Amino acid sequence: MPYSAPITRTNPACLLFLIDQSGSMADPFVGAGGASKAVAVADAVNRLLQNVVLRSAKADGVRDYFRVGVLGYGKTVTAGLGGAAPFSVLIPVSKVGDHLG
Repeated sequence: MPYSAPITRTNPACLLFLIDQSGSMADPFVGAGGASKAVAVADAVNRLLQNVVLRSAKADGVRDYFRVGVLGYGKTVTAGLGGAAPFSVLIPVSKVGDHLG
């Protein structure tokens, strides 16, 4: 039986994205119109985060059904979304929504 649990503000789901930032990410991504792998990944992650924010939006604002984070790795590990590795990588989805325009 697969694991299942309700996603609520008191029991949010975690979405953590690990992003390769090695030199090979500058190479072209096949099927992306000449864009680099880095640009293609950034576009995909940004679209996904936007969809998560939209799904969490209600009349009273974006509800924190998710905690999201981005870790980039290459020569070093860095946290995106304004966090700092290793302790504040995950942020409430409403904070991501604050920066969408």
